[in-house]
Amino acid sequence: MWKMIQKTETLDNQVDLESVRGENPMLTSFVPIKSEIVVAREQTLRGKICAKLGFAIVFTALMSPFIICDLHFALTDTSCIHQSFDKIDITMYSYLLTSAIFGIVFVSILNCTIMCVDIDKKNLKAESLGCSELCYCLLGWGLKLFGLSWSIVGFVIFWGYMDTSKCSKPVYNYLLAKFIIIIASIFIEVAKKRSKN
Repeated sequence: MWKMIQKTETLDNQVDLESVRGENPMLTSFVPIKSEIVVAREQTLRGKICAKLGFAIVFTALMSPFIICDLHFALTDTSCIHQSFDKIDITMYSYLLTSAIFGIVFVSILNCTIMCVDIDKKNLKAESLGCSELCYCLLGWGLKLFGLSWSIVGFVIFWGYMDTSKCSKPVYNYLLAKFIIIIASIFIEVAKKRSKN
């Protein structure tokens, strides 16, 4: 039987078992030998993980300033954040705090999605949507809808009810810049949707 197994062929290369048999003859039947295909797949997998991790880090780096500033101004400002209004029960404090929590949840979910999605899938069609892709689409639309509606609430509070003359300069500048960036991103998203159709 040992004569029959002089050489074993793997997918791309031949392995000489005589050199391994000299050390321990029982080991030859249990030692797994990596082929070049397995090594290439491992390198491809490492590359995909690094690319996904890179995208997640870049996205987190882009979103974290807004989250940190929302938390900072919500927890430290005393000039105008706590103004209450007759017609609406939401203050800028609760808006900023909820916005920061929403940002943390959004970044976490998107980072998990980036790490879990298969970037090799091609020709993804509506009829071939699996459960994970369907959940991703529904969750994505839910997050976008909540983000849009919560941004509108912030616009109404800031430009409609809030006495911005009582705000300190950093708070006023941050809120104004944040709302302008949100409005610009909404218009860019709408323009992208129209260009696809």
